[in-house]
Amino acid sequence: MLGSVGLLLVGLARGWLDQGTIGRLVSEPSWAAFGTYVVVVLGMQLLWCPRMWGLLAAGAIFGPWLGIVVSLVPDTLSACLCYALARGGGHRWAAARLERHARAKAVLRLLADRRGGTTVFLLRVLPIHYTAVSYAAGLAGVGWPAFIGGTLLGALPGTLLYNLMGGAARHSSLPLLVASGLAVVVVSVIGALGARRLWRSDRVVAARDPGQPSDGGAEGN
Repeated sequence: MLGSVGLLLVGLARGWLDQGTIGRLVSEPSWAAFGTYVVVVLGMQLLWCPRMWGLLAAGAIFGPWLGIVVSLVPDTLSACLCYALARGGGHRWAAARLERHARAKAVLRLLADRRGGTTVFLLRVLPIHYTAVSYAAGLAGVGWPAFIGGTLLGALPGTLLYNLMGGAARHSSLPLLVASGLAVVVVSVIGALGARRLWRSDRVVAARDPGQPSDGGAEGN
């Protein structure tokens, strides 16, 4: 993530990204652009691609403020699809996917131990893979209201910052791009520190009940 921010800053500073270049790549926003964006980003997130690229694209295509609203559509749809899949017929498949990643298994244990919306909110804010959290919430049995509320609120900080960056790149605003990039770095550092505290609490949970399955008793994990 930080490397991607650095590439954007270098590209704008060296003239690789300017208003003319981006203008040729991005047409005037339309319903066709909106529909294409939603389908492409939804597919990317279901394939575990980094969420930040869709957010940056929304800011560049639609402008930062409309981009915030537009980008929440595929964000919410992908989260709900993964969550529903993990809770339903795709339970075993989702559990097998998370089993391959140590960090995802830690997220699953946290959600199985604390199923509230506050935990979902924190996991959305922290630098943890968006799709993995959705699958883990479904496997852990987090309720729909807690999942949707935590997802919408937790997704807002990253949505705001990355859309501002995308909008700044479109209009060749180096000061705004630098400011939003620095804000991303600060939020990432704070998030990393918060993630360390969560992983420590996860180790406490695992040590307290080492025989408990990592999905809170769910089959297939």
